[in-house]
Amino acid sequence: MDCITPNELKAVDMLTNKTAEKTTIGILLTEPETQTILDTMPISLFTDIEQTIIKAFKNAHKKVECVTLIELMEELKKYNSNIDISTLSNLTSYVTESTLLKSQLNNNLKILSDLMQKRKYFEYLKKATEKVLSGSELEEQVFDLIDKLEGLKTNNDINNSESVSDIIAEIFNDLQEGNENLIKFGYSLLDNNIGGVKPGDYTIIGAKSGVGKSTLAMNIAYNVLKQGGKVLYINREMSKKSVMCRFIAMLSEIPMIKFRTKEIADNERDSRKFVRAANILNTFDGKLIIDNDSSCISEIVKNVRDFKPDLVVIDYLQLLQSEEGQKHENSEQRLSNVTRGIRNMTLKYNCHVLALVQLNNSFNGVMPHGENVIRQSSSVYQDATNVIYLHDPQDIEQMKRIHNSIGGIDDNAAAKMLERNLKRDGASKYAFILDKVRDGAPGIEPLTFIRNNFRMLDNEGLKNI
Repeated sequence: MDCITPNELKAVDMLTNKTAEKTTIGILLTEPETQTILDTMPISLFTDIEQTIIKAFKNAHKKVECVTLIELMEELKKYNSNIDISTLSNLTSYVTESTLLKSQLNNNLKILSDLMQKRKYFEYLKKATEKVLSGSELEEQVFDLIDKLEGLKTNNDINNSESVSDIIAEIFNDLQEGNENLIKFGYSLLDNNIGGVKPGDYTIIGAKSGVGKSTLAMNIAYNVLKQGGKVLYINREMSKKSVMCRFIAMLSEIPMIKFRTKEIADNERDSRKFVRAANILNTFDGKLIIDNDSSCISEIVKNVRDFKPDLVVIDYLQLLQSEEGQKHENSEQRLSNVTRGIRNMTLKYNCHVLALVQLNNSFNGVMPHGENVIRQSSSVYQDATNVIYLHDPQDIEQMKRIHNSIGGIDDNAAAKMLERNLKRDGASKYAFILDKVRDGAPGIEPLTFIRNNFRMLDNEGLKNI
């Protein structure tokens, strides 16, 4: 048994109320009609001898509707306890002495329930500290502690689980609602094959630098906002103003260079475009949070818990840091812990995470596929629900392949697209690859990247401009 310190003994003593425990048992004995509460009363409301009495009381109550003093004593004999009938008789007299009325029983139970929660809180913190001191991973303990404390917050025991019938009923209710409220990505390849921005999913966008993964993430975030969703947009590379300028450029179609050279205010047409775009973004106040402060998973979890977003964008994954106490990790271990933390977060808080990753330089020119193309850690691919790759086609055959799903193109058209891609000053044609999808089929389509104003358009999107 672990050695209990004097401070711990003092804390435990402060988190019990023996008067409330004894008088509650006394009421149950003297007022038999109150014993119906035994069906739902947690044993953990009580401590020490009183907990043993309540355990026996509940078991006896399963056999008889009104448990007498003698019947309770018979049940207690099974527990090999030193409790005798005089102890129980003293509890009934305690009720009379304290003049606690039957009508006050519920208030008494509220006191015990509050103390029970505080004892659990104390125990969770104590165990988490012991595990960290014994060498357990800090991030693992942080998530475990958050789960348990969330259980206390909702007054649920963390070990409680839903029955099979409850889960099936929940699925049926979800199906009855239809798909009207399902948030879409806004790209047919993703919506048709994944089914939309599903809560609890973890989606990866992987690409080399400059191929548009941040732009694709911004376009998806905007599509979610348009549908009434909430977006937490985490960017570790740019200021909040820079991110917002990109959103405005995307909506106004003003080239980004004009934001840098500050030419917009002197141009009436661009000024009007800016105002229209700003007005649209203003409607998302309270729905969009841009965060460039969170540097590790525990900080992101705090924001997710408070904001409750439908979509969390992380730009990008390799820039997230280790938790305090894990600074000794190499880059692969760090990314493995980060991606496992994200997966836990999506399941716990029922949000969809869209995380961006860099790809290995050793795969230059090759159409990305599988887990080994992701820089630093293959565990990112394994943890993800869906994996998307963007790729700049390097030859005619690659360009033709990505167009097969929309009817195909000939060699001449493919060559012209490759030439335009090399210029990088207009609309580029990239491969939009859904490489992994847990509940659907992979696929590949062309995606048009309009670089000047951060727009990513699939074939359906091109028809609407």
